[in-house]
Amino acid sequence: MFCDGRPGLTAAFRDLVAIFHCSFHPTRGNIIDWHMKASDDLKLDGVEFTALPSGLHLVDTDVVHITHKVHHGISVFRRRQTDEAGMRGFRLESLGILVAQSPRPRPWRHLAALKELSSSLETHWVSRQSQYSDINARDWSLLEKWYNDRVFRRIGEQGEWLGWDEELSSDSSNHPALHLPHLLRILGPSSLTLYKHALARRRVLIYTNPPVEPACILAQIAADICGGGGAPNVLGMVGIGHIEKLDTESRGGHGWIACTTDAIFLEKPSLYDLVIDMTTSRPARPAFFVTRPALASPRGPRHRLVPVRFTFSDVRLWSELERTLRADADEAGSNAESKSRWTDGWRLYEDVCVACAGAWMGGWRSGNSAWGIGSSGSLHVNKSGGIRLDGDDDGIRNAGRGIEGRPVMTTSPSSTVISKEGLSRQVQTTLALLNTFHAHSEFLSERLSELLDEASADSNSTETLVLHPRDVMSLELGVLSDLDARFLEWLAERNKKSGGRKVIVKRGWKDLLAVLLGFG
Repeated sequence: MFCDGRPGLTAAFRDLVAIFHCSFHPTRGNIIDWHMKASDDLKLDGVEFTALPSGLHLVDTDVVHITHKVHHGISVFRRRQTDEAGMRGFRLESLGILVAQSPRPRPWRHLAALKELSSSLETHWVSRQSQYSDINARDWSLLEKWYNDRVFRRIGEQGEWLGWDEELSSDSSNHPALHLPHLLRILGPSSLTLYKHALARRRVLIYTNPPVEPACILAQIAADICGGGGAPNVLGMVGIGHIEKLDTESRGGHGWIACTTDAIFLEKPSLYDLVIDMTTSRPARPAFFVTRPALASPRGPRHRLVPVRFTFSDVRLWSELERTLRADADEAGSNAESKSRWTDGWRLYEDVCVACAGAWMGGWRSGNSAWGIGSSGSLHVNKSGGIRLDGDDDGIRNAGRGIEGRPVMTTSPSSTVISKEGLSRQVQTTLALLNTFHAHSEFLSERLSELLDEASADSNSTETLVLHPRDVMSLELGVLSDLDARFLEWLAERNKKSGGRKVIVKRGWKDLLAVLLGFG
């Protein structure tokens, strides 16, 4: 990359195709005050409703991730005090940008500069004696200059994606993925339910109250942990006026992740497969709901919401993730884990479930009648109040032992992601967590391709393929879990080896009993 002489402005950041300023008008609603765009073919109609979602009047500042047509963008919201008649003491404004299409659009690279630009607007208008109340009389030269320095002019200027190492180390602290360790600590093993739905490219909705930036970050992270080309489309904020857009995305079959502040979406579960409610009263514990068909009723809803958390099969992957999180906490000397470990009932509930699941799997695999962990396993509470499983870890996933489908590590620890020199501890931890997720995604894809090849050879049907409980176990999923069975069917139907055929996981009581008794 090369610089044009001004600090922080590089060729890789010249990827803007539009900039706009919108506000709430007391009689006209959300309006676009001013805009500039790289092409007249780009229509900005409707972007004002995405950049100013309902409820933002309750906060002073916020950041909103958006999509408009095929372009991703980001906007900075501010609630400015004013004495103007009819404004009720505040003016609601949002300054946003859209970036050029690319394999990896990253509008958050402009976030720091966009925030600074937004905060300096009012001062600029006062210094130019611009009439703040008259949109047509305002001086927009500050925005015009800023935009012209970053506008996309030719293919290649938007920058080439060079991998996660380069992205996380160069995108500053505004990169959503850098919040991954914090979000995993908040969501716990339930984060793997989100991971499964995102990897299978299902429809995921995140319902939140303002500020909306945490929900937007969660949506982007859910796509990032999938790895490769398996991520669903991240739509950013949507409102009640975007239902048609969601239907169109759903028909495309690529899945999507979106955020909303409109509670009416909770009454329309047919629009999505998983909803995460970030407005629940329990502190820092979002609620997860999956949609299920409702009982037949002429006038009633066709779908209902069912609470869901995580499955026992998630314990192995979560144990590996937690090792990385624990190492990060130990290195930072942080005692954050102990703050609410015993006071948060749901955290304690998850600890007990993880312990029971690990003990059950360890005893099942080792044949230990005491259901212990390995040959000399034990269970105890560490200094931070967390439950930890010790021993040989026969039933718990170990990083680098080939369980994820990755080769066994033969290099020294200094060559691994977690020990790369020149990267901050936050970046190192994020890279290690992403590597764990991506390796697991690759393992599932490769092993599933092998199973589908075998199923195709044994099947004479041109419409369906059947997978058995032993296939479920070979993917380290739970044979008794309905969520895991659905996840496997979703994932298999997206695999090229399925040939477009419907995939069914056979879960009759005879099949399950045969597997549990060792005859599967």
